[in-house]
Amino acid sequence: MGPKWISLRWKEPYPPFGRVESYKIEYNKQRSGTRTIQIGSKSSPCDLWDNMICVTLESLEKNITYEIKVQAFNSNIGGQITAQSTRTVEKAPTAPLNLTVISAVENKTTMYWQHPDKTNGKLNKFKFRVTAVETWLLQSQGLNFNWEYNIMRETRNYTYTVRCQQGRVELGHGQTCFKLDQPNSGGFSKFPTFLVWVTSIESAPPTGSKDLRVV
Repeated sequence: MGPKWISLRWKEPYPPFGRVESYKIEYNKQRSGTRTIQIGSKSSPCDLWDNMICVTLESLEKNITYEIKVQAFNSNIGGQITAQSTRTVEKAPTAPLNLTVISAVENKTTMYWQHPDKTNGKLNKFKFRVTAVETWLLQSQGLNFNWEYNIMRETRNYTYTVRCQQGRVELGHGQTCFKLDQPNSGGFSKFPTFLVWVTSIESAPPTGSKDLRVV
């Protein structure tokens, strides 16, 4: 969802009682005329979510409440209608999903996360806030660091390696707290926190239409 568009996603009806051939999407401003678009059942799969259908309503008016209805069709027989109302206002995105540290070695940590459930606008970047907690610092010119990951293309999965420059900070045995959030022009999300043991001695061994949403 953004100032002039609304993105929708939903699952195929279950049980479908036949083969779903198309979907009808109706949307209108409150107390205004209705616009309608029709799409084939297989014509608009989501790039970022499995087994879901994605549609973006574009060229909308800013800061207006729209009523949206989605209906599935078997041949020419329409099913039940799913409806939602939403306003074209950009907001802060939700938190990134499944933030995980997949590798932690001397002065270098690699993180993995997934695209947020709701972007509430166009994502610009992810921002890392790294804070050392309960750690023995061998040499330090500060305990807090910030990195940014500019988004060139939205994808399901992301990885990023954070490197602490040697000479600025060296971490001994201890914990480092990683916080990840992502801004759009609507603001920052609430970000999760992940604690990981970081060692400067040796590397560790690897480890073995249903649900219609405005996004």
